[in-house]
Amino acid sequence: MKNNFVLLFVLIYNLTAIFANGLESNKKYRIESNYDLNSQQRNGALALGAYHNGSSTSFYVKDGEYTEDCWWTFEIQSDGTYLIKNSLSGEYMCAAKKWEDIKMVSTPTENAYWNLLEDCGHITLYVKGDETLLLHFGDSNKEVESASTSRKEGPAPFFLFNIYDEDGKCVDAMNFNGHKYCGTNANIPERLSLLSEYANNIKINGKLIFSTADPKGVIPSYWLASKPNSGKISIEGDFQDADVTLSIMNGSDKVEKTEDIETGKEYTLAVSINGTVSATSKIRFTTMPIIDIRHEGKLTPGMLDYLWGETTITSMEEPGTVVLSSRYKTRGATASKYSKHSLNIKLRNRDTDKEEDTTLLGLRSSSSWILDAMAIDRINMRNRVCFDLWNEFSKLPYDTKFGSRCGTVGKFVEVIENGKYMGIYCLTDRINRKLLDLKKPATDSLTGEQSARGVLYKSTSWDYTGLNTHEINDYKEKYGDSRNSAFWCSWELAEPEDIPGEATWEPLESLYLNEGNIKYYKDNFYINNVCDYHLFILATQATDNGNKNEFIAAQNIKKKGENKARMFFCPWDLDATLSGNYDGSQIGGEFVREIKNARINKNHPFASLLKDEEYLNEMRTRWKDARTNVLSRKNLEEKMKNYSSEFINSGAWARESEAYGNDYGKNGCAIVDDLNEEIEAICNWYDQQILRVDDFLGVYHVGYKNIPSSKENADHIYDLFGRKLNEIPNNGIFIRDGKVNMIVK
Repeated sequence: MKNNFVLLFVLIYNLTAIFANGLESNKKYRIESNYDLNSQQRNGALALGAYHNGSSTSFYVKDGEYTEDCWWTFEIQSDGTYLIKNSLSGEYMCAAKKWEDIKMVSTPTENAYWNLLEDCGHITLYVKGDETLLLHFGDSNKEVESASTSRKEGPAPFFLFNIYDEDGKCVDAMNFNGHKYCGTNANIPERLSLLSEYANNIKINGKLIFSTADPKGVIPSYWLASKPNSGKISIEGDFQDADVTLSIMNGSDKVEKTEDIETGKEYTLAVSINGTVSATSKIRFTTMPIIDIRHEGKLTPGMLDYLWGETTITSMEEPGTVVLSSRYKTRGATASKYSKHSLNIKLRNRDTDKEEDTTLLGLRSSSSWILDAMAIDRINMRNRVCFDLWNEFSKLPYDTKFGSRCGTVGKFVEVIENGKYMGIYCLTDRINRKLLDLKKPATDSLTGEQSARGVLYKSTSWDYTGLNTHEINDYKEKYGDSRNSAFWCSWELAEPEDIPGEATWEPLESLYLNEGNIKYYKDNFYINNVCDYHLFILATQATDNGNKNEFIAAQNIKKKGENKARMFFCPWDLDATLSGNYDGSQIGGEFVREIKNARINKNHPFASLLKDEEYLNEMRTRWKDARTNVLSRKNLEEKMKNYSSEFINSGAWARESEAYGNDYGKNGCAIVDDLNEEIEAICNWYDQQILRVDDFLGVYHVGYKNIPSSKENADHIYDLFGRKLNEIPNNGIFIRDGKVNMIVK
């Protein structure tokens, strides 16, 4: 009786454990990769190699190609481990030894008993009493591997899985044992304090200040603080002793009023105990916002998963300090390799990983942000300036909550990462569904299935994105039909990324199949937008844009007939503009590319539309107005000089130069010695670029009335068409100081 009771107790315990974990012993489950590498069509599930033409006994099968050997049962043991059996072969999954393929065995061996643990909301599978874990590389037709836990230190989470039952329900990983949810368990470093022996979390007039340090000791350590707006200076913090006080010193004088602080100077933050100075450190003030980020782990080029961390923001406009739970990863291709790397930021609830929309620095509310390092731009502003111009120049043909904008907005900030000063960045929002008011996916009331309405396609390469028929045929021949993934023909499905398929990709595929069809382009695009985008790329000499670094979007692809939602373009990554090359190698406004050979003119729909007289006349009309207004030298120069003043007056440009100087390895290009001199050179280059666009379009009748007559332009020289010249011509008629002059030779 006693033995029966024990057996009954064990049975109840095991059943409780099984159902508590969401795994039932009589059900079949599919073990799928958590990480989706759609660019290579790599999302899928574990299966048997014997059924997939491989020499190994375990393989990784692509999503949509699941066969009967993808199903497994989980047999829980009295010690809480599992035997994982393939439902088709009846064999058990076993780790042969570290760094080798997973093997299938008919009889369980020591390495066939697995622990299932929660990790960041997903599941890891470890061999009992060992550090060996289930690992795979995500490639279809590649062996599934086992490896030491040291492989977890890599940038990609190839050790994370989800488990689904036959009804498609995902087993809740939170029911398994293991560490707490990764957000609450993140190993975020403490904020660095140069005076930690005396005080931490120091605030000046209610705002945190941040200490910076170069690990190699090349750059001096100092505090960086947002300049207080007005009034007396107050300093508080977590003091180690009640007798500790802090003060700001200018030499031997104590600074007590905020108006006495200059951003270009370095002051002393002094610690006094009972009136006697015991320690000092340097402190600098800025009028630009400061973003301090602290994150677990290491940010690496090409990383695939986000690291948990915390974003802290102070600025002269904010009344206090903003602290946000965040996730980070590097962004960009070449740019991510530099020490000054760009970052994607996701604002998340650390307990649930749910998105948290927040308004930052007066920009629109969003959960997804970019910290743009501008690593290949010598003046740190081309991308921002060009988007400012684009937002003025072109609007969506329908109303949105954001003024029909289809470009980013941003604020320049100074960034500190894990206690290291990183320099000038631009915090920007993203081009996404909310900004463009793309319609959310539709849900079938009977089946619950979702289908795309608003779409946003992002080009990721120069290859295959020219909307030419031969490109799509070549892509299909080499890579097959990948429309069931979020990447197809070198385009990324940015919206809705989780509902790919033939119907979602159809509008883009149709563009390829209608190569050169002018009527089709006019019927399916907002032509005013196409014209604006075309002119903008030519005027700014956007050499890394055209069929790369652009979005194509449609508000609702389900609309048909006369009311159908046409497609439109949005630019992206405008660093290689305004005489700047993609590698940051140009200086002094010297880089010129012949307009007629610009990439945009060689790709559809632009190449075909240039042959259409109606479209060409629309370009001419639009350009005549833009060249003396939104896209004029005056407007460009005003924006660049405003940002230059912001950089210089805040002291940020001096700190940027101190941190990077001429170190190409850190920043991608050398910082210019004289920012305003470089801006003048770029504006002079732009004068000539306007003339080049004039010649390309055949615009020669701008007229004398468009010549600026204000005193500030008195010394400038113009031709009879109102085009600004760099110097007096050797021969012919020109206008200076409002007077017509003639030189005859």
